Amino acid sequence: MKNFYCGTQYLDRETALITPGSITDPNSGEVSGLVEVDLEHKDIINTAFLKLSKVYTRIILDCTYIDYIDSSCLWTFFELNYEMEKKSGLLIFLNLQPEAARTFRAVRYDERMIIKNSYEDALEYLYQNQEKKKQFAIA
Repeated sequence: MKNFYCGTQYLDRETALITPGSITDPNSGEVSGLVEVDLEHKDIINTAFLKLSKVYTRIILDCTYIDYIDSSCLWTFFELNYEMEKKSGLLIFLNLQPEAARTFRAVRYDERMIIKNSYEDALEYLYQNQEKKKQFAIA
């Protein structure tokens, strides 16, 4: 089993950036190794993601180091997206790798989920969407 880790950065009071991967340098704790998000890691992912969804209304899931996603974890992503939508939050998938992107397309998650190819695009979408919500709330 690879050393599976979810790095988390807090961008503001409402936004978390999660980067699943493996720690290749234990001294720095930097996430940089490829991982397979599968049944073996499902409990870690469920706990981490669903706990964060209780606190944050916006989550960016950086998939740069996710090489493979199996069906058990696809369901976790679906649940996380559902939890975020229930509270008018946002879940953005960032940098899907080719194999993970194929999996998303196979189950049509690419039609249901927000997927961005760059950090800048994710932030732009996130903050544009937030401004629209504020405008509707004021009106």
